[in-house]
Amino acid sequence: PAEPSAVVLEYYRHMAAGEFEEAYNMVNAADRAARPVEEFVAAAGNPLQHAIIKQRTYEIKDTNIVGDTAKVSLGSTGPDIAKLQSMVVNDLLKENPQKPSAEALKARMMEWIAKPEAPKIVTAQQVFLVREEEQWRLDFDWDVENALRDVPVQQRTTPDAGDPAE
Repeated sequence: PAEPSAVVLEYYRHMAAGEFEEAYNMVNAADRAARPVEEFVAAAGNPLQHAIIKQRTYEIKDTNIVGDTAKVSLGSTGPDIAKLQSMVVNDLLKENPQKPSAEALKARMMEWIAKPEAPKIVTAQQVFLVREEEQWRLDFDWDVENALRDVPVQQRTTPDAGDPAE
């Protein structure tokens, strides 16, 4: 079986190539059960999201394997979305002082993301994997996210100033 770092890079290669079902199949069974392939493909295939993914590059920094789990640390370079959004809004407001439409923002973002001079940002990232059926699979904890989403948020109360317990 491929090493965890090779699996991570292959996953991102599939994502950049628009091969979302192939990328999805590299995710562990618990996560696939928590997020249907159609939902994953719809999110990843969003044109703006995919444009961002296609511009990212990855460099493996470290791999730590303990039994049937692995952690791959990598550096990722890609479009600086915060800077790009600011640049795009400023450009659009110069052209027309009215609030830009969502469509205009998205179209201009797509233009800028593809430009070589688009601002970039380097981030550190950790990807976790589990070994299932003799293959390393990415573990994004979608099952945990779904479980947490179903837990009601409890209100916090502020103790009274005269409460002797405080």
